[in-house]
Amino acid sequence: MLVIGEAALDTGKYIQAFPEYGPERAGAPIRAFNRISDSPITIHSSVTGPDIVIVIDPTLLLSVDVTEGLGDKGILLVNTDKS
Repeated sequence: MLVIGEAALDTGKYIQAFPEYGPERAGAPIRAFNRISDSPITIHSSVTGPDIVIVIDPTLLLSVDVTEGLGDKGILLVNTDKS
């Protein structure tokens, strides 16, 4: 997800990009967050109400609630070959 933050930075936006690792073993799913804003970002915590969720590995849909905190008008983007 750092790539998204870097792309936003290249357009003049303010960004925060950070992963959140748990105590799981190597290869376990991780969560990564990006904040993108037109003005300086003063909050420094996990994202609890995302506007957009991007799922790189679609197998996570079977084991993780990827929509946690996503509002009714939120966007869910899944990397898949399915429609």
